[in-house]
Amino acid sequence: MERIVENPQYSVKVRFFDNNVELYDLIYNVKIDSKSFKKNIEKIQKWGYNSFRLLDKKNNVIDWFYIELETNTYQLSTQAGYVFGIEMDSPDHGYYVGTYEIGEFKFTKGPKIKKVRSYPLEYCSRGCISPSKMFFLGLRENNTGGAPGRHYLAKLNWKKPSEHPIKWKKYLPSAIMAISLIEDKLYVGLKDGSLQIWDIKKEDCVKNFNLFNSSIKTIDFSRNKNIIVGSLDGEIACLSKNGEIIWNNKISRTAISGVTEKYDSLTIIDRNGHLIHINPETGSIIEIQELELEGVYNPSISSNLIFIRDWFVISGDATVWVYWNKDYSPVRYYYSEDPLIRILVPNPSGFYIGDDDGCIQFWNLTFKIKSFSEETQRKLERNPEFSNFDFL
Repeated sequence: MERIVENPQYSVKVRFFDNNVELYDLIYNVKIDSKSFKKNIEKIQKWGYNSFRLLDKKNNVIDWFYIELETNTYQLSTQAGYVFGIEMDSPDHGYYVGTYEIGEFKFTKGPKIKKVRSYPLEYCSRGCISPSKMFFLGLRENNTGGAPGRHYLAKLNWKKPSEHPIKWKKYLPSAIMAISLIEDKLYVGLKDGSLQIWDIKKEDCVKNFNLFNSSIKTIDFSRNKNIIVGSLDGEIACLSKNGEIIWNNKISRTAISGVTEKYDSLTIIDRNGHLIHINPETGSIIEIQELELEGVYNPSISSNLIFIRDWFVISGDATVWVYWNKDYSPVRYYYSEDPLIRILVPNPSGFYIGDDDGCIQFWNLTFKIKSFSEETQRKLERNPEFSNFDFL
């Protein structure tokens, strides 16, 4: 007789019949793993959120198993220094921006990440790429006579590598700390708190004003194409596409690390790991949740915030944290050999990251049915909590 048990935190279900257990992905509606056991299964008993025991007609234990969230990582090393920008035009093909290099990469058979080509930079603080494959970069000239070089916005043609790719330079009063493109408008956030709006067709700055008293940290877009800007001092502002301020509120005592829109609210993560939900119409705070940042002493958030499956993912000092977005409970945390992760980019089967060692990694997430060792099974059998569990 067929039985089905769901695991909400993983968004998977377990189906069992005869002596087989099958694991299905509820999001993509596909079978992802299966395992056979020595005897026919009549009942299943769930323990926690990812462990089960199988029973026969007389309620004797046949076996135990658990669902393991596995991570396979694939890495590309570059000469970029800090990798703080990754943009994908397909799940397997994208572009990166770093302090000393920009480039193009693809995920190939093997599997592995392969560099397609790259271009060296003198000093880059931020950058993005347009659908027409034009890079817009915040650059700084080399120091001259002991004085720091001037900051400028550059347009670089990626489609014609044989030509000198930099098309123009526009000098700026301060370093670019955030940059985003929507349609024909380029939004540039400066270290002095100013926001500039550039018309990329006219190649001209159409608006320039001081938004914050501290550095701009993030620039994102809401579903209705409003501009959401975060600061180093914990301020968040919503602007129209033309730069008119709709609201401007201080929501944190520390830097805004990432902003995204999910369901009916804006979800924001600050550097100290506070998850803040705000009303996108008014900017008022709906809820603040202090996340449990396991695994690192005195952790801080250095990357943006992304949603994959039914989880959200953040990163910081050599650590990636995954949480269930229903109740903010931790699903998993991972140590990374890299010192600081600057950027996370979602993918249908995982996510890409960029770090301070000039590396781009793809983290592929899969689920597997795993058996407990005999020693672990004996320990589980001695656990008195199992006498209170319901049969499913």
